[in-house]
Amino acid sequence: MKILIVEDEKRLAQHLQVLLEENDYQVTVADDGKEAWEQVTTNAFDAIVLDWLLPELSGLEICERLRKRGDKTPILFLTAQSAIGHRIKGFEVGADDYLTKPFHSEELLFRLASLIRRSHQAPIAIYMAKDITFDASKHFVYAGGKSVELSQKESAILTLLFQSSGQTISKKTFLREIWGYDFDPKTNTLEVYIRMLRSKIDQLSPEKLIYTKRGEGYYIESQT
Repeated sequence: MKILIVEDEKRLAQHLQVLLEENDYQVTVADDGKEAWEQVTTNAFDAIVLDWLLPELSGLEICERLRKRGDKTPILFLTAQSAIGHRIKGFEVGADDYLTKPFHSEELLFRLASLIRRSHQAPIAIYMAKDITFDASKHFVYAGGKSVELSQKESAILTLLFQSSGQTISKKTFLREIWGYDFDPKTNTLEVYIRMLRSKIDQLSPEKLIYTKRGEGYYIESQT
């Protein structure tokens, strides 16, 4: 698997390169945004580990440009920017996961492997509810003659909800099935994604699709 590390802190970049190469990844390192952009536009990678604050071009700009080009390479932000506003912004421009510094090497490896594994799983299914149609293979939601594109994680969340329509899915289940790691009650990653997913669907339809059962999880109404 080919990984691009974009990190201007040389000691950290070297640590990441050694860590990933010891785990059988083929690693390319870029230490500024300009070099990173040249790499992603001329080479194919299985995933990108991306810092936020970079010389020349920020990680946020790189992520946003890639998604606008239709590039769906999994992106893991690895950054000291830990505020909820930064997390939301990162997810809004298309990041797949977000890990703050300092971090545990084991968690980075686990999340990276999970991102790559899930990016190779392409569900082919059409789901419908009320006036909303969801194409899981193309990551698009349609309603009222309009459409909106979802990120891979948003699409995975909505797929799981449709596949379990009428059932409440717990936060623990979402984190295990979609992110592939053990439950952490302190993480608000799922809540951020649900908020963004609802916002996108609200642009298309006045119909409510995703419901919250307080203290238990999320669900959509049974489609049978």
